[in-house]
This record gives sequence, structure tokens and C-alpha cells, in this order.
Amino acid sequence: MKVADFKAANTLIPELQTKLDHALPQAQILVRKLEQGPPFNAPLEVRLYGPNLDRLKSIGEDIRLIMAETPDVTHTRETLQPGTPKVWINVNEEASQLSGLSLSELADLLHASLTGRVSGNVIEATESIPVRVRVKDENRENMANLSSLRLPVRSSEGLTGLPVFALADLELTPSRGAIPRRNGQRVNVIEAISEPVCYRKPLSTTSSKIWKFMPRQSLPATQLNSAVNRRNEMNQSGT
Repeated sequence: MKVADFKAANTLIPELQTKLDHALPQAQILVRKLEQGPPFNAPLEVRLYGPNLDRLKSIGEDIRLIMAETPDVTHTRETLQPGTPKVWINVNEEASQLSGLSLSELADLLHASLTGRVSGNVIEATESIPVRVRVKDENRENMANLSSLRLPVRSSEGLTGLPVFALADLELTPSRGAIPRRNGQRVNVIEAISEPVCYRKPLSTTSSKIWKFMPRQSLPATQLNSAVNRRNEMNQSGT
């Protein structure tokens, strides 16, 4: 979006940010001004270095809370994010054996039911389109439906539908996402975004709170970076 001058941009950015935050509360949308100078993702960044990912995550959440409680800070975020949740299946081997299913057969049935299995093809002009058969989307959209999913099991009476909960317990657990690194070290970068016209006040307030908080923690290294400091460093180096 183009405006006539910087004053109009500084006035428009917080208005757009507020409207978008209210219109789409489930998403994080950042309205920013195109500026010159050293590149940076946020006006204030805290880099936490250490080998223990759980510790980096825990301290990062505490610092995020300090940033979020600072007036004029509109958004906070961190680079150490969880991955896609995974469903762990703890199979009762006795019940599985009584039903005539081995662990590998049970795994194949679940895979075929959820992912599907190609059962034929449809010829359209010169193109052959595979037909994949699987359970309905509503049968695999939450844990209750997954647990109640019926698997085809052979018995003396023929094929019967045996629910998953009769054979196994399901558990939804978070997984580890991508591990960010900087110069070969594991790092969690916590960012605070404020309104452009309010950079210096939130930066100084948040920085002092973070430095009071960090001595109580035990990490190999902590680096506090701000947009103002980076600009000063670039000016002093003449770049």
C-alpha cells in the first residue's frame, strides 16, 4: 500500500493492525512499514542459545510473556515452534492376539483405513485416474472418532467391525518442529513487534525487564538485539 508521506503511513499502520487483529483473531498478521537500514524481523529480538530445547522453550515463553505485558507491544513470536501433533497408538497385545491380529496387520489396517488404498482406476480420455478408498473425513477428524473407527477383522462368522478402542489406547502428543540454529548453535529467537512510532519506549522498558529476569536463568548465552542498536552498530562501522 502506498501513501503520500511517512506521517500518513505511521497513522495508517496501527489502524490497519487493529482492524485485522479483530477481524482475524485466529491468525497473526503484521502490518509493517517498508524501511531502510539493516534487515531485521522485529524491533526487539532476544536470542537464547543452549543445547536443551525444553529449557529454551520454557525460558522463551517467559520472555514472551514479559514482552506481551509491555504497553505498545502489539505482537510477540518465537522461532522454536512445535511440530504437527502426532497420535500414538498403544496396542494391547493380548487383545490384539485374541482378535487374530498381529501388530503389523493392525498397523496395515489403520494405514489403509486412514490413508486409503488404491482399488482401481477410472479412464478419462487418455488419462488413467487411480481410485483411492478410505474412511470418511468425519471419521478421522478428532480423537473420539478415531478411537471408534471400526476395523474389518475376520472371525468364524465372517468379517466383523472391531473398534480401535477395543485393541488400543490413543494419545495425542506434540512433536518437535524444526530446530533453528545460528552459527551451529541451537537458538530460540523471541521477537517483539511494536507500533513504528513507539519503538524506543517499549524497547527500553522491555529490555530492562528482560535483563532483570535473565540472571535467574542458566543458559550458555543470551543475546539481546534491538532495531535501534543494530542501526547504531551499522552507522559506527560505516556500512
